[in-house]
Amino acid sequence: MAKNEFLEVKDILAKSRKFKQERKYFQAKSLLQDTLQKYPDNKYLKSSLADLLSRRGELEQAFNLAEDILKNNPDDSRALIVKGNVSFSKREYDKALEFFKQALKNNDSNYLYSRILRTHIKLENFEKAAEICQKKLDEDPENSSFKNLMARIYEKMGKDDKAAKYLNDYLQDNPDDDFAYKEKLKMKMKDKDPKKAVNELKALLKIKDKSNNVFLHHLLAEKLEKLNRYDEAFSEYEKSL
Repeated sequence: MAKNEFLEVKDILAKSRKFKQERKYFQAKSLLQDTLQKYPDNKYLKSSLADLLSRRGELEQAFNLAEDILKNNPDDSRALIVKGNVSFSKREYDKALEFFKQALKNNDSNYLYSRILRTHIKLENFEKAAEICQKKLDEDPENSSFKNLMARIYEKMGKDDKAAKYLNDYLQDNPDDDFAYKEKLKMKMKDKDPKKAVNELKALLKIKDKSNNVFLHHLLAEKLEKLNRYDEAFSEYEKSL
């Protein structure tokens, strides 16, 4: 790659990442496509565009672009991750896991481990997922993402006490994660009388910093539905949407 191309592509990739972070996907797509007109063989532009397409749900285009990269670069981890993410979105979890494992050979990143863990969870390989997650936590005990994943794994295994411990640790570092807070309450209310659960949730939703938690509204709707209070449940589902 020529020096001018390297510098220009580096700048374009930085701009496209910023657009992605801001969820300005159309701008990112246009920027990458325009630059690819100038450098049609640049694998970094292709892989960034493939990742963007997979995020936008343009799965076939993303997969095909990743395939194109792998023709000349069979071990390109970015392209393999895209193929894994596309397969995951299509619920082809066995295929996704193989792509992620292949990518791991050249990309030992926390992001990739998190994708592997989520795929094992979908495949109900909970023991394997717990083993991998524990290894990552041994390496980095303060990593909140892996604490959250470990909570999900133990919850799926029916080990609510261990799940609650990891979820509490995670929430100490991420107190504004509304979904995780809802998951904590859901576990806590698992065996509680639905009427009592409804009353507790309604009281929580009157608190100012909890009133707009869409996940709590959804949890309340589920509890109301169990009580056959369908009109109220429908109202709460609407609020969550």
